Amino acid sequence: MNKETTTFDQLLTASLQYADNADRLRELFIKSCPTPGDFKRLSLDEENDLLVESRGQLGPLLAAMRLGQLTLTSQPITYGTAYSSSALGEAMVDRLASETCEMVVIACTDVHNEIIALETLFKGGQAECHVYPEEILRYALKNGAHGLIMIHNHPSGKPTPSGCDLKLMKRLQSACSIVGLQLLDCLITGREDYYSMRETESNSCVAG
Repeated sequence: MNKETTTFDQLLTASLQYADNADRLRELFIKSCPTPGDFKRLSLDEENDLLVESRGQLGPLLAAMRLGQLTLTSQPITYGTAYSSSALGEAMVDRLASETCEMVVIACTDVHNEIIALETLFKGGQAECHVYPEEILRYALKNGAHGLIMIHNHPSGKPTPSGCDLKLMKRLQSACSIVGLQLLDCLITGREDYYSMRETESNSCVAG
């Protein structure tokens, strides 16, 4: 019996320890699913047969195991792809509009530009927030990111970037290029609207 099967057997025993006829229920289950792989291949008809044979007593265990499967195979909640600055910008306006302090949120993306991690890394006062690019890079690399987006709010309600904001964006862009990360965008959210570095640069190129 390998380590995985041993652990599976131990967890099964622990799950049934307070059930009536625990030994019989364990025996019924192991007969159909001696390993985790067998449970994954269990058909709906076979599952129903187990429920009938156990007179419904294996129902809670089967439901819990299916829930665990669903949790492991579900996709992370995202705000769409990072190609869509508008989708993320609008979502973050909704999320940060009521905040009275400045905060910086970092979104990490994979090679397909799907957002795989989203977290508030810095929180400051009403007028400023100290941001450390090295902490942003550390967070992105820890999450196996291919690219990242920096989002921060302006409690004043106006998303126009300040001189300090623009300097920070350039610093982060340089830092990302050094470690091989893509800075996909820098967003600033206000009460009703947002600023996008990417959209601004694109518009400037078109105008030029």
